[in-house]
Amino acid sequence: MHEQLRITATIGLFLIIAGVLLITGLSFKKEDNNQLMPGITYGVLTGLFIALYTFNDTIAVKSYAVSPLPLTLGTNFFGAILLFPFIVSKKEELKRELKLHKWIIIAIAILSPAAYILVLEALTYAPLTVVAPARETSILLGVFMGSRVFNEEDGKRRLFASVLILGGIIALSLS
Repeated sequence: MHEQLRITATIGLFLIIAGVLLITGLSFKKEDNNQLMPGITYGVLTGLFIALYTFNDTIAVKSYAVSPLPLTLGTNFFGAILLFPFIVSKKEELKRELKLHKWIIIAIAILSPAAYILVLEALTYAPLTVVAPARETSILLGVFMGSRVFNEEDGKRRLFASVLILGGIIALSLS
């Protein structure tokens, strides 16, 4: 995308990486990491795919002037088509879930695409190196909820890691 990588952006990226590593609880002792590795592996793979589709979508909205709304709707439609065979095979489970959680499902069906449309809109105005990490502020909310709502362990360590991530996001926004 030909964006300049400034020193503040580099510092921001390192702060985010340090914060993420600290949140995971990854240890230098291999035996301590056995339970963490599946989560870290899937987390890294998820991050890789998010980075790839964010980069691809950035090219679409910046280079080809594709509007965020049809891009998001098209992506969700294509995903629904791919998932359709799995949905058909689980009709009873789908009916039960709709009956039990109809309003939550509707809220997620509206809010999730709306959030990504906002990301795509932001990408039309700001550099990818700023928008992509800033959208991950959801990590901060997840850490807060995990430590406060679900009483997960190591709340202080994760909170400190969140501060590092937030500092990295701020540094990126200043670049």
